[in-house]
Amino acid sequence: MADHEATELLPIGRVVAELRRAYPDVSHSSLRFLEREGLVVPHRTPGGHRLYAQHDLDRIRQIKAWQAQRLSLQEIRHRHAALRDLGAPGAVADRFLAAALAGDLARAARVVLDADELGMPLERLFGNVLRPALYAVGERWARGEVTVGQEKEVSE
Repeated sequence: MADHEATELLPIGRVVAELRRAYPDVSHSSLRFLEREGLVVPHRTPGGHRLYAQHDLDRIRQIKAWQAQRLSLQEIRHRHAALRDLGAPGAVADRFLAAALAGDLARAARVVLDADELGMPLERLFGNVLRPALYAVGERWARGEVTVGQEKEVSE
């Protein structure tokens, strides 16, 4: 099953209606502009109508937040690419965990701060990066793979 079949796809009108609650300036034309600029790539029906997945709405919200910070389109493109290069939350969690367990707490903190500064939503940062990493530390402690001191350093 393709990714887009596993999630609900919304037509542009519903996306505009949903986003306008928080961002009154969102319109059909502003979404088409983001598409022309390569910042959002919606799915298409056989008839050519745009369909947006939840990750598209998340991306648009992030773009709107960056626009509110007065970032240029070039800066937004750069941040979007950097966020994409940051990797999936699981990869970020792995980097955090590796640094923390190596005793490099500054690097571990930098991993989290970089993700936050690039705009990883806090829900994803806490729920999909920190929580799984801390859970993994607890599991490793229970198996005797990390010391109490390591577990305490990482969890604080």
